[in-house]
Amino acid sequence: RGGGEEEGGHLGWGLKPFAMEQLMSFDEGEVGVNPSALTEFCSRLESYLSKRANGGRALTLTKLPYAVFGPEVASLGANAPTADDPEDCFGWHIDGDPALAPPSAFRDCFGGYGNREGRGKPRFVSALVYLNGRWDEEWLGGTEFLDPPTNKIYTTTVKPGRVVLLDSDITHRVTRPAPDAGRRPRYSLVVKLLLGYQDVVVAEEGPVRLVGEGVESERFGSAEMNT
Repeated sequence: RGGGEEEGGHLGWGLKPFAMEQLMSFDEGEVGVNPSALTEFCSRLESYLSKRANGGRALTLTKLPYAVFGPEVASLGANAPTADDPEDCFGWHIDGDPALAPPSAFRDCFGGYGNREGRGKPRFVSALVYLNGRWDEEWLGGTEFLDPPTNKIYTTTVKPGRVVLLDSDITHRVTRPAPDAGRRPRYSLVVKLLLGYQDVVVAEEGPVRLVGEGVESERFGSAEMNT
């Protein structure tokens, strides 16, 4: 817990820098640092998507490398809002967009392009994982997704272990839990990933997909109108 008034910010829950550094090294193969849970999560997500997409053709997932935006843009984020947080504490944002990549080896290789455009170009996706072992629906604290063309907002329902897979350029924000949640933080991790198919065009999908058995893509706003 940190970021208090003496640090110029709101007092809130979160991971300390050394913990974030350890988590972000999950695929670097560092002995004693590689968190097996994150490695397994990404492996399962890769297998799940391979089975569902484009006839089961293989795909690859890798964490967002520093070569894209530089070391100041982390490949993993952690959120822990509480009911005590100010209403305007969390702003609208995106996790990444290849069109915004500065001059770099990544841009030299793939050029400037919009997410989901072109054959053989990595697709920027984020995997949002809700971590609380218990979270009652009336405690709220879901993630809001904005569709700018229609100004419609889609809000996820927080469930323990739920994973939301979204394109990283989708505008979204954290919301604080309801007062009924008391002082419980709503914990989540966001893993920023690059997705690529070996031999197919990455098809455009709806803005939000809930990963789980029998769960289909959720479309809203302009994506819903284009179906």
